[in-house]
Amino acid sequence: MRFFRDEAFLEEAAARREAERGTFDPSYVLYTAGKLMVLKLREDYKAAMGAKFTLRDFHDRLLGNGTVPLWLHRDLMLGEHNGAMIE
Repeated sequence: MRFFRDEAFLEEAAARREAERGTFDPSYVLYTAGKLMVLKLREDYKAAMGAKFTLRDFHDRLLGNGTVPLWLHRDLMLGEHNGAMIE
């Protein structure tokens, strides 16, 4: 609960609700896993693009491919289809 209060700046009741939700909802961890995967993709994309990297380009490419699985975003942005977009 302290994490939600201190890091997410939630009031006591909201922090308690989120802590309880995270404790009792087995799928809650998936939000964090997805966030970590997107952050890793951004880090790897930045390394691949070097000086040409911009957050705007990263977001445009990521969101431009729609709601595909993250492994496909990764393949499109870093794999053999590097830089491709779904059309």
